[in-house]
Amino acid sequence: MKNSIIFFLLPLCCISNTILHPRNQPISQLRSYQTSIVSKIRSPHMAHKNTITHLPKSALTVSTKESPFLQKQGVAQTSSIVKLVNALYTNPDKANLYLNDSKPGEFRGFLSSEPMDDDIVSNTFDIYVVSLDRQKHRLVPLDTIMQENKLRYQVVHAVDGLDLISVEIGYKKGLFKRPDPSKGLSGMYSRGAAGCTLSHLKAFQYASQSTKKYTIIFEDDITPPPYFYAQLKYLASYIDKYKPDYLYLGANSPFMYRYSQTVGHKSVLPMFQVPYNESIGRGSFAYLIANKSASSLFVKSFQPPLVPADWFPYRQYENFKIMTLNPLWFSAAQTRSENTDEQSSWNV
Repeated sequence: MKNSIIFFLLPLCCISNTILHPRNQPISQLRSYQTSIVSKIRSPHMAHKNTITHLPKSALTVSTKESPFLQKQGVAQTSSIVKLVNALYTNPDKANLYLNDSKPGEFRGFLSSEPMDDDIVSNTFDIYVVSLDRQKHRLVPLDTIMQENKLRYQVVHAVDGLDLISVEIGYKKGLFKRPDPSKGLSGMYSRGAAGCTLSHLKAFQYASQSTKKYTIIFEDDITPPPYFYAQLKYLASYIDKYKPDYLYLGANSPFMYRYSQTVGHKSVLPMFQVPYNESIGRGSFAYLIANKSASSLFVKSFQPPLVPADWFPYRQYENFKIMTLNPLWFSAAQTRSENTDEQSSWNV
């Protein structure tokens, strides 16, 4: 790929989911928590080290003349990502489209011309929804809920697993982490899961360009509650006290509650740092990232062997502040992936 303009990588110069109704969450979950909170959450010292599998040398050349990122960072790191993407796709043209996809897709949801400039929610959060182009019908229920909440979102055009190499080839080449049930660790189990991973990495790249502080990332099977705007407004009022790099809004299984103990009173913490061993495979259907950390999260996660998207927090635990809402807003029961047809997007 000579003289390629790798637009997808330009913004990295700053390196560093039948519709189910929401579970009956009590309104008390939206109550005002005590203003007395733990002001500092220490990161546990971890000795875990990430390992990187290096790709074989390739004849691929990358132009440095028209890429500020390459000029500042050198060819090595960017070239590694370009080689990996080209090795994962069966069609070079589609690999090139991925590498040159630098902006999120169309706005959906609340598209009124009403001004939103003074709204704390729209000023604090971008909202991205990962969705396959061949499954846009999955966005219709979400559009209705978002319109009711006067929220808009942008589509992340998901990578179709059908366009990627088989997982067997990926294992042999060291591009995908092989599942190891004996150790309780899940690897890349399908081409669909690999497409999901690349889609979330794309969302990280988009977030790195945003002028807002945080980006909320959903998969298109999510079902927010009718009071979703109220949840976001409350979150925006206190999130900067905790400054998470990665925040679970939903998970496949709940985390244990954490409490703040004060004199004669025990209150629920709005969020807390997730223990290392509790960050394993919790799901990637609803979470938030800090945009200032997006570039670094992108680069550190875009290294072979690739893992499923819901393993990013576990793999990058040492490098980022991984937190969870307490209690969570979403559970797997609030997604529509229990329908076999809907699951097909990731199980290819």
